[in-house]
Amino acid sequence: MSASYRREGSSEEEHFLEAEAQFASMKKALMSSELEAKSEAEIERWLSHEQRELMRRLHQAYLALRSQARPTQPVVGADARERTHERGAMVRKLETLFGTVELGRTGYCGRGLSYLFPVDAALGLGSTRYSLEVNRQVALGASRMSFDATLEMMAEHHAAHVPKRQAEQSVKRSAPDFDAFYDNTRLHFPGPTSPLLVLTFDQKGVVLRHEDLTDATRKAAREASPMMDSRRSKGEVKRGRKRRASVAAVYTVAPHERTADEVIAGLRRVRDASTKPKPRPEAKRVWASLQRSLEDVISDAFR
Repeated sequence: MSASYRREGSSEEEHFLEAEAQFASMKKALMSSELEAKSEAEIERWLSHEQRELMRRLHQAYLALRSQARPTQPVVGADARERTHERGAMVRKLETLFGTVELGRTGYCGRGLSYLFPVDAALGLGSTRYSLEVNRQVALGASRMSFDATLEMMAEHHAAHVPKRQAEQSVKRSAPDFDAFYDNTRLHFPGPTSPLLVLTFDQKGVVLRHEDLTDATRKAAREASPMMDSRRSKGEVKRGRKRRASVAAVYTVAPHERTADEVIAGLRRVRDASTKPKPRPEAKRVWASLQRSLEDVISDAFR
């Protein structure tokens, strides 16, 4: 979609009146006797909660300001067809880290053509209700902890309301870019690299849900007869629960030259604090895949 923009509508200051009122209310509360008996920690928590609403109102004011933009050129979609009809005040809700905001913008369409929203494109908005920053925070959390823990973290530190199902869908939408990211990423070294190029590989069993196992592993799980109903007993082989993730790493490193005395010293239980440190890996890339075979991952590393 191609378009340039001009701004129309009310003055810029009017959009920020609610944010200014919120700030004035917070300032008045801090100067009142009501909060004098509170501890520093209680005031800190209160400010953390109140600032979310202040940030939400500032964000809302900014979006209202941007929604006044109008294209100065014909609105043409990816289908190369111009949208000649306008429909104003088409509101979409956006769930942000600070809470829910609204964006009322003009839509452009044509007979038999879908609506296009130049303001959405200019703001870089996604197709879902949740902002890209909310999606990013959910994806980051889910990569480090469970979905439940991620949503607890979001509720504690942010005002965005993200149900579990929507969080799972958000993470799935983030995952398809993984291979393309590494295929299109090239390392640029500012200077000469160390002489040793290291490639290392491993495989790690990852516990998966039953429906996500391979056909062979799922069959083995059905045929297995665990000794306990609720969990596997100690020492029992845990077949039928995991898939192998193929892991690879590539980096350069300087040679670590040592004398015989230094090699022997490295075998001691108590290390000498004066031992020279090992060279650090440079430009290290690490990636893993549950879907691709180990042979494919090794080929990627050599490539």
